[in-house]
Amino acid sequence: MLIYGHRGASGRLPENTVAALRGAIEDGADGVEIDVRATADGVPVLLHDRELGRTTTGTGPVDHTTSTALTGVRTRGGESVPTLAAALAATGDQLQLDVELKQRGIERVVLEVLRSQAGAAWFVSSFDWDSLREARRLDPEAPLWPLALTVDGALLAVAAELGSRGVALAAGALDRAAGDRLHRAGLDIGVWTVNDRREAIRVRDLGAAILMTDHPAAMRRSLSDR
Repeated sequence: MLIYGHRGASGRLPENTVAALRGAIEDGADGVEIDVRATADGVPVLLHDRELGRTTTGTGPVDHTTSTALTGVRTRGGESVPTLAAALAATGDQLQLDVELKQRGIERVVLEVLRSQAGAAWFVSSFDWDSLREARRLDPEAPLWPLALTVDGALLAVAAELGSRGVALAAGALDRAAGDRLHRAGLDIGVWTVNDRREAIRVRDLGAAILMTDHPAAMRRSLSDR
């Protein structure tokens, strides 16, 4: 089972920052999950929320803020808000990336940035399955993972439609029946956000391929001690 840092090593560093990405590398993570939105002028940046206020010194929606204006905004760790290009430059080929689309209409520019970084390993995920359909229309080869809170026929259908290798679930949605159903469909399983050792062991034993956690170093130590 691969260990991914959720928004980087967000348990000890500000989420979706270059520091959190580098921290995940230091922590021995196999990959990271990052959240991507775009500025008013179409620059993809790492932010979970549409509103800037929770994680930065800025205010208002990021999609109403130009990239130039965003350079004056700082994260809670004092960094500038990283662009997707800066995140890729920071991780290089050291981490696999789960790039979650948090905003519809940014598929083209996100794929362009991802394709521009030679050697980077990534897949694109989203709760917005129509956004993933648009990504598939733009790029027949892009690896796409639908996100879901339950395992049902609709999830299996969209995974088949997109040609997905896997799906990502809230950890509580993975039980024996769900795991068996996904494995019969030939799908890998990612789960989020697991910070408890017993829960990590449970989802691993049910066949999860990727575990997303706020504490990648501690989770890896915990699982290796079993």
